[in-house]
Amino acid sequence: MLNELSCDPASRSSPPFEFTETPFTGHVGEHVRMPPRNVVPKPVQRPHPPVWVACSRRETIHLAAQQGIGALAFAFFDPEEARHWVDDYYATLASEGVPIGDAVNANVACVTSFFCHAGNVAWRTGRKLTVDAESETFVGDGASEANALRTRPVYRKPWVLPDVS
Repeated sequence: MLNELSCDPASRSSPPFEFTETPFTGHVGEHVRMPPRNVVPKPVQRPHPPVWVACSRRETIHLAAQQGIGALAFAFFDPEEARHWVDDYYATLASEGVPIGDAVNANVACVTSFFCHAGNVAWRTGRKLTVDAESETFVGDGASEANALRTRPVYRKPWVLPDVS
């Protein structure tokens, strides 16, 4: 049994009430026990700032929807699969969503490495660039120069185990 400010590590679904209730009324769970106390500082923003969870698996996005919190996904998947993840999030939110915070954060953000690279290409070309998100290519003014920088030649030969015999 942990006696600290923490969420139940097994379910990871304990609401963050210790930050919003004045005073916090306490929590007794299978893995965590916290007595009543006033946890400070409290967020000044009303409603409480949106709650987000970082997601790398579809199950976590599903859990975020069930808890009414935002899902921040780092795209380890292609755009077509991302569409399924996002559709599942909103369908689950509508059918099973029970917010754990003061307000529902019904948002999904998918960050792809392409968009990080796009910023680098814009800097290298010294241009303001336009991206077609569906094809993940540059379009419009400067597109040919920018698209040439989307891929690079191999930096070095693949590493091989040296022959030491």
